[in-house]
Amino acid sequence: MFKRIGLLIGILYLVPGLSYGSGYVIGTYGFGGSMDDPSWGAELGGVFLSDLHPTGGALSAGIGFSVGETDDDVPSTYPTPKKFNDGNEYEGYVNCGAEFIPGFFGTVGLGYATQKVVTIARAGEIDSETEEHFTGMIGLRYVMQGFSAGIGFHTRRGIVVNAGIAF
Repeated sequence: MFKRIGLLIGILYLVPGLSYGSGYVIGTYGFGGSMDDPSWGAELGGVFLSDLHPTGGALSAGIGFSVGETDDDVPSTYPTPKKFNDGNEYEGYVNCGAEFIPGFFGTVGLGYATQKVVTIARAGEIDSETEEHFTGMIGLRYVMQGFSAGIGFHTRRGIVVNAGIAF
């Protein structure tokens, strides 16, 4: 697994260099949303000039992960059947963007999140399952050499802010 991650990071560093672009690494923090718990994550990507852009500007592409701090204290019994989150929610996603004025990008992303959930019944019966969620995000990002920052909305995480470095 670590070899795959290393290979992916190497490709993300190489592609922006070959396209006369730049890369970025950002940290994310989310709050609110349907998950209703804080989350944090990271994204790696590149910004490059492209003929695919309608006005010859820059495009961005990145991959990332986030962890929602949803872990509940699961009791051994409960008076009525109830679901509890057993651990954190994990998400992987891809994010793409297009520059609409110099340095400012509109971004959209799609992801996939999983969460282990247990249901406790009166008699102490425990039913465990994994919930799966497809996620979406939309945002605004400012990227210049050496700096990246943004804000957006995520279907599970709510408001997401991000900051990092561009190289």
